[in-house]
Amino acid sequence: MQKLLTVVVSFVTSFVTTSLAVAFYCLPLSSAHAELLETHRNQLADIVDNQCLANFYKRHSPWPCSHVDLTQGYVIMQDMIGSGHYLLIATSPVSGIESSALLADESPRYFHNAWQHRSLVAATRGTSIDDEDIGILVNSLPIRTQDRFHLHIAPLHRPFARLLKQQTTNITADGKTLIWEGRAFHVWKISEHALAHTNPLSMIVQRTIKATPDMSRTAVLLASAGKNAQGEKELYVVEIYYPQRTDDGWFPEHLLDWRSAPVAFRHHQSAGA
Repeated sequence: MQKLLTVVVSFVTSFVTTSLAVAFYCLPLSSAHAELLETHRNQLADIVDNQCLANFYKRHSPWPCSHVDLTQGYVIMQDMIGSGHYLLIATSPVSGIESSALLADESPRYFHNAWQHRSLVAATRGTSIDDEDIGILVNSLPIRTQDRFHLHIAPLHRPFARLLKQQTTNITADGKTLIWEGRAFHVWKISEHALAHTNPLSMIVQRTIKATPDMSRTAVLLASAGKNAQGEKELYVVEIYYPQRTDDGWFPEHLLDWRSAPVAFRHHQSAGA
């Protein structure tokens, strides 16, 4: 009985610690807790390496992650903040968007993989949600709090989703600059099929001269663009150049909206591969 109690206490303690860590360390960076987080920028990597992967190898369970894919080199974890908010996290020690490893031809197709898990947003919320209302986002270096590459999978900010829908006929594979709330967004269309063979980060480096010298100050959003005239599913690749913090407190993660959604419940886990 004593042994069972010890196991239960250990499990609960680990769950609470992990949940708080994911919720706290994946929040957008603010000046109030920047210094506090400076020494804990590997917390997310620690959870993945020493909990999700360790449990997967020992027990074939991804806990506290929802999914582990060793072939593609990522895990999926539900964030405790908001509803329908998930993270795709690299299993390799890639720091973030500024890493040259992400531009290599053999780099995993993280954005494509994240898009394949978009159904988790609706499943966790317990309500239906269209593909056009889901976004995949990677933060720029100045505002992220963790140094393990990760993508946010969450509901798309509705006003921005409406903007994309309104401009869909004007946005092509050649790209277009949209101005929204005084900020410039460079947007391209690619087919959903092409995403499996395309690295959006490499595409931005090749097409946007401004982003090439310093990808660390670039955030990238992936969102559905519906279907084209031939019935093919398409996606938007949105580049947000973010040189520094703004006085109004805006940051690229405001393009996602998990805070106004219904309270989330824990989703089932899958062993992965």
